[in-house]
Amino acid sequence: ELDLFMLRDEAPGMPFWLPNGTVLLGLIEKEVRQQLARRGYQEIATPQVMDEALWHRSGHWDNYKDDMYFMEVDERRYALRPMNCPGACLVFGSTRHSYRDLPLRLAEFGRVTRNEREGVLHGLLRVRAFTQDDAHVYCTIDQVESEVAEICEAIDELYARFGFENVDVELSTRPEKSLGSDELWEKAEATLQ
Repeated sequence: ELDLFMLRDEAPGMPFWLPNGTVLLGLIEKEVRQQLARRGYQEIATPQVMDEALWHRSGHWDNYKDDMYFMEVDERRYALRPMNCPGACLVFGSTRHSYRDLPLRLAEFGRVTRNEREGVLHGLLRVRAFTQDDAHVYCTIDQVESEVAEICEAIDELYARFGFENVDVELSTRPEKSLGSDELWEKAEATLQ
């Protein structure tokens, strides 16, 4: 009714943003970008298509390969990214960082594409392509507590700006398949309690 978006059979689960919707998205992104800048985040942009080997190396392959789109170019296999994390990690890992440089806060409005099964697609609630506003914070173990508190405060502030009060935030702990040492995970999880 508001002419914000449309869905078409030519691209199932991939919204077409109409002029009114594009204006609304732009206003939301502007608000988020302003908050990220105030909080010391640096914005990055990473490729939507990356070598399949990256997804093996990052550990995402085993959990996400069935939900990814693939292509072959010049006898090399690539994947459309289903998430932004590996790209942010490549940016962080491209230069050496001293502990004095931390925390390093990176943000991205990255277009992600997921091969969701047709039966689960539902309006804008479950789609195959969307822009994910994502942030990655690289910090020392001693900075985890203050960074998590800062992130929770930012979430409360942003949601309140859009009229959402009393928002519940859940923090995830170590997944069954994780990177990093058990000792580091245990310290980080203890900080969250």
